[in-house]
Amino acid sequence: MFGSEYVLIRSVHVLGAGLLLGGSSCLWLLFLLDRDISVQLLTWFELLFWPIAAIVVFTGLGNIVGFGVAPPGTNAGLAFTLKLTVLLAIVVSSVLRSLVVREGQVAGQASVAGAGLRRLYAMTGWLFAAVVLLAGVVAYG
Repeated sequence: MFGSEYVLIRSVHVLGAGLLLGGSSCLWLLFLLDRDISVQLLTWFELLFWPIAAIVVFTGLGNIVGFGVAPPGTNAGLAFTLKLTVLLAIVVSSVLRSLVVREGQVAGQASVAGAGLRRLYAMTGWLFAAVVLLAGVVAYG
């Protein structure tokens, strides 16, 4: 693979992760302001979340191919293992979050407000922040 392909893969990876972190954090902040949030807005986010998450995972695999897996027993190897564990937690919490939004959509609600969704968006944002920090350790040791 050419060097420019690695740059493209890494750029798409970072941009996608930034969109997911920023989007979930913005929605969490809207919930913190005690605002009713449109179910349509949440549905759009959920519809964009999963394809972007898939792109981040696949470009992450491309990064692993390009830069190698951190050896076990090192700080970078431990950070990589923790990163995969946090990614699993993101997937589980995001499935729950998507199901709650879908339930509101099926019920025909125009807007939602609630501590449950606020916590799920907060969890997604904070977990993505942890992944970003761990990615720095994996990348730079």
